[in-house]
Amino acid sequence: MPIEAPSHTHPAIGSRITHSDFVLCQDFIFRPIHVDGCSHQRYADGSAITTVNFKSYTQSIPDPERQLFDFLIRKLNPDQPMRVIELLLYLSCIGGALAGYFFLPLPLSLIVIGFCALFAAWGFVCTGQFR
Repeated sequence: MPIEAPSHTHPAIGSRITHSDFVLCQDFIFRPIHVDGCSHQRYADGSAITTVNFKSYTQSIPDPERQLFDFLIRKLNPDQPMRVIELLLYLSCIGGALAGYFFLPLPLSLIVIGFCALFAAWGFVCTGQFR
């Protein structure tokens, strides 16, 4: 069964289609934003399950073709364009620190270098590099 976002028409809205943030996969409906983690386990008899950890409970779903697990991995892992933005953040921190060192007087340059280092550390922690 393909993974799809259910859509329906609402009588109060008319014929306009409304989309939901729910996802339907393997006869299982859920919101991806409520998923904390997942794991996939295949057994010797050929069956397989995907265990989904939600914010308040855990559920095991039969997933022999690994569709649900692959979908969740794509949703939970950061996108590649975000990595480019993180790299630009670090490079601009280095550039700001070097500019502060070369173009500002000594006490002020140390303050700018400290701010750049703090901003780079904050970006490093907030982007999830310590997980």
